[in-house]
Amino acid sequence: MVKVQVPLTRHLALAMVLVFLFSLVAVPLHVVSAQEDEGLRVKADMLIKIANKSRERVEAVFETVATIPDEAKSEYEAGVSALGEAERLRDDGEYQQASEKAVEAMRHFKEAFVIINKVSPEKPEKAEVEAEKAMGLKVAISRAEAFKEKIEALADRAEEQGYDVSEVRTKLIEAETRLEAASKALEGGDVDLSARELAKARGLIGEAMGELHKITVKLSSERAEKFVERAEQKLSIVRKKIIEIADRLPPQARVAVLKALEEAESSLQKAKSHIKAGRISLAVSDLAKHKAGEGKIFKVLKEEQGEAADILEEIAEIRTETRSLNRKIRVLEVMGADVSRVNDILNEVTGLVSVASTRFEEGNLEDAKAAIDKAERLVEDAEEILEQVREETFPKVKERMGEVSSKLEERISKVQKKLEKLKARGLTTAHAHVPSKASEYLKKAEKFAEEGNPKAAKRMLDETERLLETAEEALEASEERIAEVREMLTETKELFSDVEGKVERLRGMGVDVSAIEELLARAGELIDSAEAAYSSEVYSEAEENLRSAIILLKEAEGEAEIIEESEELGERAKIEERLAEVREELNELEVEIEELKRKGIDVSGVEETMVRAMEYVSVAEEAYNVQEYSIAEENLESAAALLERAEEEVEVLEEAEELREEVQALREKAAALSSRAEEVEGAVGSVVKTAVERAGVFLEIAERHVKRAQPRKPNQA
Repeated sequence: MVKVQVPLTRHLALAMVLVFLFSLVAVPLHVVSAQEDEGLRVKADMLIKIANKSRERVEAVFETVATIPDEAKSEYEAGVSALGEAERLRDDGEYQQASEKAVEAMRHFKEAFVIINKVSPEKPEKAEVEAEKAMGLKVAISRAEAFKEKIEALADRAEEQGYDVSEVRTKLIEAETRLEAASKALEGGDVDLSARELAKARGLIGEAMGELHKITVKLSSERAEKFVERAEQKLSIVRKKIIEIADRLPPQARVAVLKALEEAESSLQKAKSHIKAGRISLAVSDLAKHKAGEGKIFKVLKEEQGEAADILEEIAEIRTETRSLNRKIRVLEVMGADVSRVNDILNEVTGLVSVASTRFEEGNLEDAKAAIDKAERLVEDAEEILEQVREETFPKVKERMGEVSSKLEERISKVQKKLEKLKARGLTTAHAHVPSKASEYLKKAEKFAEEGNPKAAKRMLDETERLLETAEEALEASEERIAEVREMLTETKELFSDVEGKVERLRGMGVDVSAIEELLARAGELIDSAEAAYSSEVYSEAEENLRSAIILLKEAEGEAEIIEESEELGERAKIEERLAEVREELNELEVEIEELKRKGIDVSGVEETMVRAMEYVSVAEEAYNVQEYSIAEENLESAAALLERAEEEVEVLEEAEELREEVQALREKAAALSSRAEEVEGAVGSVVKTAVERAGVFLEIAERHVKRAQPRKPNQA
């Protein structure tokens, strides 16, 4: 019996081929598609992240120069716009377009960076820079405070008109807290902290302005819609009357009144369209034109048919007065007044106006005039009764307001005492403005109540209470100054750790960092002293030591960054070399894949791996172009790992092809032996035939395994 031995390595290779091919067959098309989408999403996320870092770098440079060139501003703004579009496209699932926009943003930021570096004068001394920044911050804080006060004034006026501006006030109160913190930090010499607090305050003021704009636009839109609805009703009545009497008017008057009617209707329709689109200012303009057109109609009608025109105007005036009275009724109802008599009268007025309109349309001007006269008398009665009800109700409301105000004044007094206690200990607090602000809100609440605006009064009381609650919680939880020093201590330690990490990296690169280490040692001693002072509750000393430590740490950080920049050139060369190596590996693999495809071998799985590798290379190149070398290196490592996997897959496919060819050769050899055995007689021929038959069985088994491992050709896929 002849034994055909197959090396163990080939068994293993065959098994690997089988597993690999079965895994390919088992992956549905939609999964492959999802993997492709995921790859594009990862690429887009990475590029957007790089673009954001580029933006931050440009912004940091902008902060160091007194005058920013217009070209640099334009490039920066174009970059911000492209980056925003990239994020929007990424969120919408358009990953490829998002990547392209992110790259566009990087180019704009890079151009801005180049422009500003070309025109920037020689850097001034650090003390000069700090002094200039401090002066700029002082002006910026004053401007922010002025802007905040303007928004507060707008909020006051809006509240008087019935707007709910509680959210606006909350943001403005927090903004005031931040502005006070910015001013205190500046007084203490901490320019960076002051800038951060100012930035937060500006953000809150901007949010408050946006919130106020949204509220006013919404309510303006609602009011405009109601006005249009009433104007349409009124114009409908006027139109019917004009159609009835048009034939009786002189030709010139008829043309004039019909033209005025057309203008009024056209303006009203335009106003409706503008309101739907949110263009309130344009809607108001068209409503004014409508009013002018309506005035022309009445003017012509008065000239030709004076009594009819007067009745039309009186009907419109009574409806306007009725709406005004209804608003006053709602206010008094909120105050708890009994307004049932006035409601009954207004219901009767509404009925009389309806009768007058009907009689007017029928041409019975006498009855229409009688109904209008009676309605006018009832409106006068309703106004007198409402004034009496208001005079009776107001003292009760004022009494309730007094009770609430008294309780709030007690709370204001308690907060004031706590603040004075802190001040006596040499501490300051970000809530020092609370008592005066709360008292101001109380006065506004009383003013609204006196003016008969209970809703606005209640909202001001709610604002006062919320303001006090915020201050009370802050004071009860911890003394604000202590919290500030504790936070400053934590931040200084974090800064120390960050700088220490940079120094450690530079030391690992073989760089002499002894000068920076000396600065770190001095900063460390100051931090230790600050911790000891904090534990002893000597907070002013702790703060002073921390400020000195921060100055040293900033200096150390600056020197470390200068060294890092000089080391960057070496890192750039290393990335260039690695990029070249990966590209060369890509080219070699592409040649091998083409050879396999020429033989009819299915290489789709390898090609997919190659595509993913090329995506990583693409991201690495983009990162390299914007000097994000760590990201470039990370992506090149990922690409190299995928290329190594692709190379292994190619080797497996080549091994499978060799096995297939070897099985085919053995089968041909067995066929030849079988043919020769037919020619030999006797025992020898029989032995040969038996051996060939048994060899054939083994070959069939081997061929079956090879066929299973053999990659499918494109026409079999």
